[in-house]
Amino acid sequence: MKNGGRALKGSNGFKTVREQVVERLRARVMAGEYEPGVALREVELAEQFGVSRGPVRDALLQLSNEGLLVYRANSGVRVGEPPSDGTRGLIVRLRRELEVYAIREGWDQFTDEDRQVWGEALGQLRLACELGDVGGIVEADVRAHQAILESTRVDGLLGIWKQMCAGMRFVYTRLADHMQIYEEHRVIVDAYDGGDLEGMVKAIEDNIV
Repeated sequence: MKNGGRALKGSNGFKTVREQVVERLRARVMAGEYEPGVALREVELAEQFGVSRGPVRDALLQLSNEGLLVYRANSGVRVGEPPSDGTRGLIVRLRRELEVYAIREGWDQFTDEDRQVWGEALGQLRLACELGDVGGIVEADVRAHQAILESTRVDGLLGIWKQMCAGMRFVYTRLADHMQIYEEHRVIVDAYDGGDLEGMVKAIEDNIV
């Protein structure tokens, strides 16, 4: 990819162009860069991301299946409405429960390679926070949590988790500055490094709001 796109290395190796477009578009929507109901055009997005229309079309389909975008006959793909306060609160509680369950289940199976991937994700989050790039912060935030979920190797959880994230909009207004977002995630990894399972669980619970 060009125009800001790049090969991203995750737990399964370098991500494809389609995966990169999905992540970046998901982050933009979740960061509130598009108004609810606005139409997303393949041609415009392909130009912005510096890719062909194929990966964009695939990304729009995937995010529509996740519920983040909505397909409407005769009007194409549009940004979905954010959840109500009550629905979002429910999603937050369920997401906390899922991530805590995953960490407890995976605790004895985490490897040095897993920790390396977490560190790379944390580094990407720190850079986005230093730059004040909200879309990049959301993308890196999601990637940091996803890296931990993938390391648990619990079948089926990742798909459920993605659906939950699609039902949220990330809100950082409770924080005084963007670097606090990085610090919250650093505490999660520091707890693991210290062999503190309960500390890692608490850090996850405190971060998901």
